[in-house]
Amino acid sequence: MKKELTIEQLIRLFISKLWIIIILAVLGGSSGYLYVKNCVPLKYTSSITMYVRNSKTTDDKDYIAAGDLSAAQSLAATYMTILQDDVVISKIASMLTEQYGSERISQVFSMPYGEISKTELKSCINMSAINDTEVFSISSETKDAVISAAICNYYEEIAPDILERMVGAGSVAVVGSAEVANGPSSPDENRYVALAAVLGLSIACLIIILIYLIDNSLKNPEQISNTFSIPLLGTVDRDYKTLRIKSSDNKRKQNRNEALTLTDADNCSFSIIESFKTIRTNIIFSLAASDHHSFVISSANPQDGKSTTAANLAVTMAQTDAKILLIDADLRKPSIHSHFGLDNKEGVTSVLSRMSTLDKCIQTVRSKKGSTSYSFDVLTSGPKPPNPSELLCSEKMENLLSEAAKTYDYILIDSPPVNVVTDAICVAKFTAGMVLIGNYGHTKFIDFEKAIHNLSVPNIHILGFILNNVVRSSQTTSETKGVYGRYEYTQGKTENKNKKKTNAGSKVKVRK
Repeated sequence: MKKELTIEQLIRLFISKLWIIIILAVLGGSSGYLYVKNCVPLKYTSSITMYVRNSKTTDDKDYIAAGDLSAAQSLAATYMTILQDDVVISKIASMLTEQYGSERISQVFSMPYGEISKTELKSCINMSAINDTEVFSISSETKDAVISAAICNYYEEIAPDILERMVGAGSVAVVGSAEVANGPSSPDENRYVALAAVLGLSIACLIIILIYLIDNSLKNPEQISNTFSIPLLGTVDRDYKTLRIKSSDNKRKQNRNEALTLTDADNCSFSIIESFKTIRTNIIFSLAASDHHSFVISSANPQDGKSTTAANLAVTMAQTDAKILLIDADLRKPSIHSHFGLDNKEGVTSVLSRMSTLDKCIQTVRSKKGSTSYSFDVLTSGPKPPNPSELLCSEKMENLLSEAAKTYDYILIDSPPVNVVTDAICVAKFTAGMVLIGNYGHTKFIDFEKAIHNLSVPNIHILGFILNNVVRSSQTTSETKGVYGRYEYTQGKTENKNKKKTNAGSKVKVRK
């Protein structure tokens, strides 16, 4: 799947991963600080200033002509070129070795063949004109403050004679002597830290973009819909799978997966409730043109949230006072009974094997909280059979659904993942179609594509898909709010507290 990033998407992506950027920027800055402290040697700078005169003396003049200044500026450039010549550099090197000895000098400069490297010595000397005037400066930067000052003072000593002998015109006057630096002139710690922090930030941004481009999971509902030409039935936020209510029934209190619902959960956010209501409405519209009002709920792979979605959707559809039957057709790894704390001794396999009847295997889930109440029937999977695919593909399964359709307005069928076994495909042939569940950031695009391909068989219609576990860019926690036009709906802390008081003692009732 081709991915494109707009500027707005890029900004949102960086904001969502801001913690990575901050961490790598801090690590980069810290690394830069440690590097400059432990690996970069300290250097010390000394300098002298020289003034160029066009003539040897100006005693007979009480002013300086413009021509003299212009000529002095030209001479300054000539002098700097001469003073950087290898002959002068060699002279400076000899004076350093003679005064400080080879042992000390070798700690500052490399000394091949016992002599200071002229290239290295020249690199530590800098000469420049000051503001395009007839004044120029000579500075030296080395690891030894004393040697840096000595180099400049050597120039003060030898420059006048060398320039007079080689140029034969003009002269220079040295303005003061070079002093030993009190502190290092480099490295610039702030500069190193800033550059390292910027480098860390850049690496973080690059990693985030690469991860986004490499990530092949489902994240963009509109793009999925357009790619496969299947409608989006709705999206559900990430935290909906963690919602649980506790029943006052002591037996079912021992079950950790008991009674997962929407309206019964005091901490359920408004957006999640509305998400399932939107999905319910879209599914009802999708079934309106079909003779069947039964549909299969499946996914590409395990752990995509199909059973949880089926349980929540059954509750939401039951709240419309429609007669709902939720069937657990996942005969290999059933879970619907655990969501509602139901008995699974008899179920789908019992009916299909004619060990029991549909009426005897039906269990009813009821709930009442305040003025809100609902009920719906559940047909659990029953005992695990050795031949689940054969049972679900048989005429007996078709007869079961036909018999149930006479009693119920809508039949929801939870089935195994499409890419794992063919059970869901078998059941879908007897229904109006299938609803595919995708898990945001978990289901791979290629797996979802494979599921669509597996369903491309006669008599199977894909009603649409639901993307759950969606991570929003901004989600409220203690108080959730929904806005539609001029109307604002809130479900905050105060309302939740009142619900807890009003609904104290309410429970889910199961009739078998």
